[in-house]
Amino acid sequence: MSGSGDIKFLDRNPPAHALEEIRGVAVRRYGLEGHFQSLGSERDQNYRVETAGGAKYAFKIANIGESVEVADFQLGALHHIARQDSTLPVPRVVPDVEGQSFCRVRFADDNEHIVYVLKYLDGIPLSDVGNNIGSTTCKCFGALIAKVDIALRGYFHPAAEQQHPWNIGTCARLRHLTRFIDNDEHRSEVDGVLAHMSEIVTPRLRSLRHQVIHQDAHADNVHVDPNGHSKITGLIDFGDLL
Repeated sequence: MSGSGDIKFLDRNPPAHALEEIRGVAVRRYGLEGHFQSLGSERDQNYRVETAGGAKYAFKIANIGESVEVADFQLGALHHIARQDSTLPVPRVVPDVEGQSFCRVRFADDNEHIVYVLKYLDGIPLSDVGNNIGSTTCKCFGALIAKVDIALRGYFHPAAEQQHPWNIGTCARLRHLTRFIDNDEHRSEVDGVLAHMSEIVTPRLRSLRHQVIHQDAHADNVHVDPNGHSKITGLIDFGDLL
């Protein structure tokens, strides 16, 4: 989107490196070999990797706009959750051959990306359940988010207040972009919401307690057992953590 200024990730520009090159990075930096299956992502390049022994991993190449500080923030949160409550179904960080949570790799196109690996969480996205989501599943969903928030309580990092486009505390800075909405009715509605946030909500937020939260727990990022939808098997995608 032209006119996005310094607001990251509105121009998503995900990496698109060749699979053979990615396989080489996986072996060299993680000793990881197996079957690679591409996973959808808005701004990163992700693969599900299953080894000959049946172990499953998520191999992630971060967007070129991702900073080391933010990667450290996100993966640090996963480490923190694991220390606070190891029973929570969130991804576990797999260290590279040097024992680091992530590494920086320069690819053949001369672009450098942050690369990291997580243990893969089984299940199907809650969005695949369709209209069969019952009240028990909703309660389990809510309970999981509450437990994750409790586990994140006390986690601090300098990158927690990054200038992310989905940061509700700084959403008013998006107002100049509403001019790109062609539909007058839709543009007016969005202008109204952002004005309300700027004038009413954001000033009140400043007086409330704050902590790091997942912030993106929608139905595509919550996995459930395909044989029993009330069992939550995973909360994934900590990329919008704030």
